[in-house]
This record gives sequence, structure tokens and C-alpha cells, in this order.
Amino acid sequence: KQAALEIEDKIKALLQSPLGGSQDVQSILNLLGRDYALSTQSTHRKGGLIGLAAATLGLGSEAHRWLPHLLPPVLSCFTDQDSRVR
Repeated sequence: KQAALEIEDKIKALLQSPLGGSQDVQSILNLLGRDYALSTQSTHRKGGLIGLAAATLGLGSEAHRWLPHLLPPVLSCFTDQDSRVR
């Protein structure tokens, strides 16, 4: 839970930075999606989904711009064998 709050705060801070932080936001989303939500470990997949949810909260009204990075890992988990991930 604490990590999710930190992800949300980090995303918000990146979006509010004078440099924009778009590249860093994209890197975070890619990391959460590729390395966690699409992991072979079910606990990592669950954590990745929680992280992506926190990142989406941090994106706020800008979330629609990031859907190509958010949706594929989330949709792939709908068919996961582990019910805790689904």
C-alpha cells in the first residue's frame, strides 16, 4: 500500500515538473507493465496491477493520454490463471 502511494505521488510530481517528465512517466508505466504485470510470478503480476492503478490515479485527468501503456498489461491479466490477479 505504501509503495502504491509513493508511485502515485511520483507520477503527480513528474507531471507537475517544469520539464514535463513525460519520458519518466512512460518509463515507470513500462516498468510496471512489462516487468511486473506481465511477469511469470503471480505475486509480481498482482503488484504490477496495483502499481498501474496507483500510477493511473497519479495521472488524473491525463490518464487518457497514457492508455496505450496502461491497457495491454491490464487486459492480459483478465485471463490470468490466478484468481487473485484476475
